Amino acid sequence: SAAVVDAACKWYPEAAATLASAEGALTDGTAADGMMGSWFGVASTSPTCIEDHRDAEKRKAHADAKEKWRDCLRPLEDVLAKHAYLCGRDEPGRVDFKHYSFLRLAHDQVFEAWLETAFAKEIDETFPRVTDWRARMATHMRGAVSDAEDVTCALMNLHLTSHYFTKLAPLMPKRYQALIDSFAGGDEEDGDDDDEEEASDSPPAGG
Repeated sequence: SAAVVDAACKWYPEAAATLASAEGALTDGTAADGMMGSWFGVASTSPTCIEDHRDAEKRKAHADAKEKWRDCLRPLEDVLAKHAYLCGRDEPGRVDFKHYSFLRLAHDQVFEAWLETAFAKEIDETFPRVTDWRARMATHMRGAVSDAEDVTCALMNLHLTSHYFTKLAPLMPKRYQALIDSFAGGDEEDGDDDDEEEASDSPPAGG
């Protein structure tokens, strides 16, 4: 997350200097700080039933929310038209990792994965440089994020729909809960086996 990137830069000031943005590039405090609210806006106004689709006011609220999300991506697209990375350098910098950490969740794991697939495709096509940058950033994150993408995605979405977007829970693919339940079931079976082994190793009562 952005907080982790900030902490790492604080712990390693010499490395932080090499990760700083060049002149004319994207800097901290631009776009990323407003992304969370805009993303929440899209998710919280997503239609969940036929009544939502028919309600003109709700449709407008959702359309406005999506436009605000596009507004968050336009500065990124503009910088990437001139530079390889958002920091304005040939390798990713602090601002790249901060933006990517959030976009991976918002776009890849939520919009594209299940909630707004058509909108995600539109975003990929409307902002091709951002799409290409995300793909390149993914290669830099190998080992820094879980390679078990299906498990990560399932846990994240279950958390979101149980704490923040409860009304979206019926729309979430059932495979996420099923995947996590499969691990829980395996743990229970392992636990039972351990109990049986411990019982067999113990001397009989009164022995």
